[in-house]
Amino acid sequence: MYNELSLIASLLEGKLPSDWASSSLQGVWQAHYSRFEQAEDEFAADHYQLFGLEVFPYASVYLSDDAQMGGDTVGLVADSYRAEGWYPKLQPDHFAAELRFLVHLLDQDKTLPGGEFLSRHLLPWVLVFSLALERQRHPFFSALAQDLQSRLAQLVQQLEPEPYQAILHPFALSLLEDEEVGLKDIALVFLTPASAGFYLSRADQMDLSVKIGVPAGFGTRSQILPNLFRSAAEYEKMPDLLQALE
Repeated sequence: MYNELSLIASLLEGKLPSDWASSSLQGVWQAHYSRFEQAEDEFAADHYQLFGLEVFPYASVYLSDDAQMGGDTVGLVADSYRAEGWYPKLQPDHFAAELRFLVHLLDQDKTLPGGEFLSRHLLPWVLVFSLALERQRHPFFSALAQDLQSRLAQLVQQLEPEPYQAILHPFALSLLEDEEVGLKDIALVFLTPASAGFYLSRADQMDLSVKIGVPAGFGTRSQILPNLFRSAAEYEKMPDLLQALE
């Protein structure tokens, strides 16, 4: 199973493995990408679209109170690496780096540290990440997300980690007490996984726009939802938007 985890890490880094090691994902990859003359280029383009624009694979995005990369999360996970004399090639809180470090521990039969790392640094956010990735409905990467969820469940059974602490910040109801608060401020709460409990990609937000029948415009992940809130208010569709978000 550890080879499979390393393979998933490679794919999430944007690298095609030289040896699929009889992975079930190989068949899914071939079924989708063999249709393209330049399969590797198509894979690279899809990887950028998903992980560069839609579903960010960084723990700090999911665990911080502003959904931004960097901050304390990076330092905490880097401390775990330094304690083992291991250094990643990627930003420390990138999912592939965390997964490779877990495999590194398990390859050395360090199951107790592996369980602790799984509980402390992976489980509090990676399920939200993998579900968001699955929801993109990409023929290959959605299947990869499902495979990842299955392997995480196997790891939990194997390592029996301590129950992990989901890092959820209280929903910012205090915003509503501020007379200066705007729809943009409220919308940003829904864009912060540590407050909302879920992850909204750009594609998810455009789906919401279509579902309730109001324009959302274009822009980054952090720009579209505020536009959608304003349009929903203008078109008297705010109840529909809130229902769709629920």
